Amino acid sequence: VPKPGSSEIGPPTHPTVGPSQGPEADGSGKFTGSSRLEDFFGAPGGLPPPPPPPPSEKPKTVDVAKLVPQGLTSDKPKTTQKFDSLNQLLNIELFTQERTSSKGKTEGYFLIRITAKPDQKQLTVIPKDVYFVLDISSSIGSARLEAFKSSVLAAIPQLNPTDRFKIMVFRDRLLSFRDDWLPAENPPMDEIHSWFSKLKSGGVTDFYTSLRPVAESRRPAGRMAMALVMSDGVPTKGEIDSTQIINELSEVNENKVSIFTLSAGREVNNFLLDLLSYRNQGWLRYSADPRVAVEGFNQLAQQIRNPLFLNLRFRFAGVAGEQVYPQNLPNLYRESPLLLFGRYTPEQTTPISLQILGETLEKTRELLVQLPIPDKPTGPETIVQTWARQRIY
Repeated sequence: VPKPGSSEIGPPTHPTVGPSQGPEADGSGKFTGSSRLEDFFGAPGGLPPPPPPPPSEKPKTVDVAKLVPQGLTSDKPKTTQKFDSLNQLLNIELFTQERTSSKGKTEGYFLIRITAKPDQKQLTVIPKDVYFVLDISSSIGSARLEAFKSSVLAAIPQLNPTDRFKIMVFRDRLLSFRDDWLPAENPPMDEIHSWFSKLKSGGVTDFYTSLRPVAESRRPAGRMAMALVMSDGVPTKGEIDSTQIINELSEVNENKVSIFTLSAGREVNNFLLDLLSYRNQGWLRYSADPRVAVEGFNQLAQQIRNPLFLNLRFRFAGVAGEQVYPQNLPNLYRESPLLLFGRYTPEQTTPISLQILGETLEKTRELLVQLPIPDKPTGPETIVQTWARQRIY
């Protein structure tokens, strides 16, 4: 099966994770190892968005509606399209940055940011099945557990009427508020409040055994599945190696469930939480202070409220597709961008050609564009470091 980023379109694959690097929190409680890119779209919990470039060096924004879809090589234009086009429904931005290597060679890096155009009637929101999964082991403590509970209670009203949800908690095994899916349109909030009031932190943490049933779950046709896992990422029973947990859960999941991780406070293994979500089409939201975590968690719920396209895969020409990250693409949501980081050759005249395929409720659709490389760098210097960090992941 071809890998994403190769010359052929194929289902996403999972690279093998390297040795565990342990917790990634410094003495201040600030997270120092995030692989996700909220700094590039201004989401709370990350860094500020990059400053806009000077007027003379604006990022290349492509009006894809005016482009004529072509094949990935300009000498072989496509005469017919196999898939319906997404070009008129999306905005594309190209940011570039260059640096001089230790050998004196100039290296080029790019960020492609893809967002849904606002108020597009053709973009149908895909119904969601949402797992709220709370770690209630002893290491969580009362303050963090209260932040987790409050986040769930605040997130439920933000679900769409067609969504469904389950609330689950774990120590050494997974327990459910109810076995059946709950309707988002008329949820039993009084019963949920009562059940939450009885939950206390205590016991050991078997992270892998508890999360495996979620990763093994099947996604019904016509819906997407996501899990919001709230934990400190510190297993104390069963499999405790972060690398093994990440690899095994990702292999079992096979992109059936998009996993988002949420954490707060100190003594957090953000390596496990960050890389687990990165490998499974999600990202980590971390707050150093549990007292302000609920606001950040709520903003994540807003960012992923409206999924538009699933099972995204890409193909590049003009640049090396195997050096574009993430290789396993997240889904595209109305309120958050899709971000692609890659390398290019400075002074190259060949444009970056990009094809992305994605699934809607009805069909497979295609984005197919060519992006000219600007004469001067247009993006922040953090593009370079972020590309390198994702390459390690």
